[in-house]
Amino acid sequence: MTDEFNRYYIKIRVILGINSKTIFDELTEALGPDAPSYSMVKNWAKRFREGREDVSDDPRSGRTISILTVENIECVRQIIEVDPHSTYEDIIVKTDLSRGTIERIIHDHLKMRKVVSRWVAHQLNDEQKQKRLQICRQNLEKFRNRTWQLCDIITGDETWIYHRQIGRKSSNSTWVGDNEPPSTIVRRNRYEPKTLFCLFFKSTGHVLIHKVDKGKTIDHNYYIENCLIPVINEIRKKEKSSLTKYKLLHDNGSSHTYQDVVNYLEKEDIEIISHPPHSPDLAPLINWPARYLFKQIDRWNHFDENMKLSENIGSTADFLDLHMENQDGQLFTTVYQNPSYESYYLPFNSIHPLHMKKNIIFTMFLRTSRYCSTFQVYLNEREKLRMALLLNKYPNRIIDEQFNHVLSKCNIDQPLDFNNYNLIREKIIETPIKEKIPVDYGKIMFVHFTYCSISPILGTRNAKNLQRRLTYTR
Repeated sequence: MTDEFNRYYIKIRVILGINSKTIFDELTEALGPDAPSYSMVKNWAKRFREGREDVSDDPRSGRTISILTVENIECVRQIIEVDPHSTYEDIIVKTDLSRGTIERIIHDHLKMRKVVSRWVAHQLNDEQKQKRLQICRQNLEKFRNRTWQLCDIITGDETWIYHRQIGRKSSNSTWVGDNEPPSTIVRRNRYEPKTLFCLFFKSTGHVLIHKVDKGKTIDHNYYIENCLIPVINEIRKKEKSSLTKYKLLHDNGSSHTYQDVVNYLEKEDIEIISHPPHSPDLAPLINWPARYLFKQIDRWNHFDENMKLSENIGSTADFLDLHMENQDGQLFTTVYQNPSYESYYLPFNSIHPLHMKKNIIFTMFLRTSRYCSTFQVYLNEREKLRMALLLNKYPNRIIDEQFNHVLSKCNIDQPLDFNNYNLIREKIIETPIKEKIPVDYGKIMFVHFTYCSISPILGTRNAKNLQRRLTYTR
């Protein structure tokens, strides 16, 4: 029996003057467990006594059944475009759609997903953004014209070091069973033990690590006495030339911009690098912990089973035929030759064509010009190459001819010296390699021959007419 039939029975019994308890007992005796509850019988009996005639349910204010229509999809799109931070609840209120419908629209039709916004320290206004861009361009131009060198820049800042490291969210994840509760990690609070440090570093490593005593405040006097003076004394002890003009990059904290601090740095001939407001990311270098480098190398080793990389953290590195070295912040490069290297090239008195032997000289000298970062290293490597070629019977005339051919190919018409070497080397490095003209192997015939003690017949410059040779030669 449906609810409406139950209500018809209740209505008739109410008209006959039967009370709610008797009506409920009658329905229970007739329907058993399918009988309506006493509260429902009492509620409807009251309505009928008050004059209600209809036995149907009252209309409800809930949302209507929605479907995936073009109008609904476009409506959700517009809401998200206006406010990308809209929640499901916001969209439900504005569209009167169910949560399931909204999820299908967002994920299946709009192909969107919600991600956490990137955190930034400050919201820069237009003036601050323009100032930041201007300072960065000025600094970059000084590096390009070699007015500044990275090894001459000292970066300083203060930071709190907590005594307890909680790690990142991903590193704290654990495997749990179906009925096991997840483990908990207590977050740091403002009263966690911590220590304030002042750190100063260059591209070659740290210069000063100063621990601030508990209860001390870093004002301008403390900053000069305990930070700047030790830093300047340290770099003066290690500097190779008294003409080096160091630059200091620190933020715009009150203890850094105080006039006494500015005057002291000017007295010590330390240039202060302009620092735009609210820009903590403009340090000239980032030091990665070793574990991140090892983890990255481990990932690379899984790309190809035939390639194996090994980690080596230090001031030097050898890769293929290139040797790289950090010499007090300056990148030094030269040609690398492994321990099994022997000065053996294709002998000049071999039966191979002359252009192959010339290409060996050309290629080896081009590599020397590109790899050697200083003029003196270039001279040493060039003469080492010359001696190896002479040992393999190459005439000195052809060696000099190919050395000059490399320079002429790069449009260089002056001899190299200490003054112009860096500029000419950059020109050699930036000279584009001429691309080979593509060959249609379906239409062009190649004749291959092997050199021997007699004059070759086919495919050489001795044959002025290849077709005639093919016709009259057996």
